[in-house]
Amino acid sequence: MVPTSFSNPCSSGSRPPGAWLIAQDLRANRTLSPAVLAGMLLESVLLALVFGVVVGSLTAAVLGTPAPPMVVGFNGQQLSR
Repeated sequence: MVPTSFSNPCSSGSRPPGAWLIAQDLRANRTLSPAVLAGMLLESVLLALVFGVVVGSLTAAVLGTPAPPMVVGFNGQQLSR
């Protein structure tokens, strides 16, 4: 059953839109198990990792190798007030 109208998920202010979507799915189905939520979490983590690797690789290919990091020498002195 599809609801006829949806409220704006971003207008609630207290919950992120993802929580709104999960709440709507729970109201509609009532069969969302913790295993399904864990699978969704795992999927989102894997997709984020793949996206990061792809974007990082493309950025490195376009811009070339990064500059060497700035190294600040530490000679054992401590700052004091």
